[in-house]
Amino acid sequence: MYGEKGLLTKLLLQVFPNMNPSWFVGYGAVVFVMTFACTQNHMMFLKNAIHSLDYHTIEAAKNMGSSGGAILFQIVMPVLKPTFFAITILTFLTGLGAMAAPVIIGGENFQTINPMIITFSRSTYSREVAAFLAIILGVATIILLSVFSKIEKGGNYISVSKTKAKLTKQKIQNPALNVLAHVVAYVMFAIYTVPIVLVVLYSFCDSLTIKTGELTAASFTLDNYKKLFTSMEAIEPYIVSIVYSILAAVLAAAVSVVCVRFVQKSKNKLNVLFEYGVLVPWLLPSTLIALGLTVAYGDKNPLIFNKVLVGTTVILLIGYTVIKLPFSYRMIKAAFFSLDGDLEEAAKCMGAGAFTTMRKVILPVIFPMVMSVVILKFNGLLSDYDMSVFLYHPLLQPLGIVIKAASDESASVDARAMSFVYTVVLMILSSVALYFGQGSGMEKIKKIKQRRLERRGARN
Repeated sequence: MYGEKGLLTKLLLQVFPNMNPSWFVGYGAVVFVMTFACTQNHMMFLKNAIHSLDYHTIEAAKNMGSSGGAILFQIVMPVLKPTFFAITILTFLTGLGAMAAPVIIGGENFQTINPMIITFSRSTYSREVAAFLAIILGVATIILLSVFSKIEKGGNYISVSKTKAKLTKQKIQNPALNVLAHVVAYVMFAIYTVPIVLVVLYSFCDSLTIKTGELTAASFTLDNYKKLFTSMEAIEPYIVSIVYSILAAVLAAAVSVVCVRFVQKSKNKLNVLFEYGVLVPWLLPSTLIALGLTVAYGDKNPLIFNKVLVGTTVILLIGYTVIKLPFSYRMIKAAFFSLDGDLEEAAKCMGAGAFTTMRKVILPVIFPMVMSVVILKFNGLLSDYDMSVFLYHPLLQPLGIVIKAASDESASVDARAMSFVYTVVLMILSSVALYFGQGSGMEKIKKIKQRRLERRGARN
């Protein structure tokens, strides 16, 4: 879309022939990509916050003569303030630990700390410099998170209405603002959808079309997808990423269940340190965690029976599990504390032991939440690059590494063609994962199972 042979670049060259074809490089390009790539948090959390607004409050403000702007800034925005701060913190953490965007489109004159850490960590002579930079990054993260938390505690507003009314679509009364809002909406829609459409189209194109960027009717072919499903070399990155992602997501969920149960039932106040230990990776960038694992397990360590894990297939699994522990822990903790305590008491009165109660009473209740966490974390790890670039095994390259290698200038045309196919299949896998993790997929499966049980009961 924005590259030297991209659609927008060709259109701009027709208007401005002397323009540099490599215009989409550097600071502005990185900011643009990161801005539009980090909006998934807004879609997930801000959307729910807007739906939870009480329309009675807005109606009351209208009846009192308040304008649309006053309602937006004095009623709606204060209620959304906590969500905005939470999203800002998540976006800040994502941007601070960004790796792929600065490396791919940053150019030679654009440097961020994460790529520098990778460069220094590859040599044993400069690994101390990499560790120092990673520590600086971690300290900066903690300081800025503390500042955000301090600002957030300044005051929040919540709706305490017992009978909330569902928010209805609001019309912008000012004609100029109405036109401006629609123009911005359509421009953003094009920014989001056009690259996806082009990726899908180019995934069906031959190598010559990808090299020249000129689409014709004869350009389309199924050879790329045929190669993906018939060549072991082409499909191997998917297998590697899927296996790593499933194992890491399940391990993170299992560790979280054990830790939450331990902290919940323990009477020793010092055991709350387990909770802080699990949440530490949330404060640190993945670069610092990966470098810490490299330094800790790069030599023989008594904790792992004097084995060296760096260069093995296990170290990446450990890294994936560590970075996904905080989110898994917080979500599963919420599921545990929403349990009805009477269920556990009833199981104890019937003579069930702690393990039996956990297995037959508690786990079935929290299983939907655990599955949602596993699916979401699986989805997030499929195309991971930041952690993978430090810890992956050379013979088992995950999908993020392969896609990054295919985007380099030195990559072959066939590799670039396969990168489009990888991206399309990755979008399909991510959509399916989100459908079952946050959509109605799990509910439909439950309904199908219920219907089967009803049919069996009717037959008997």
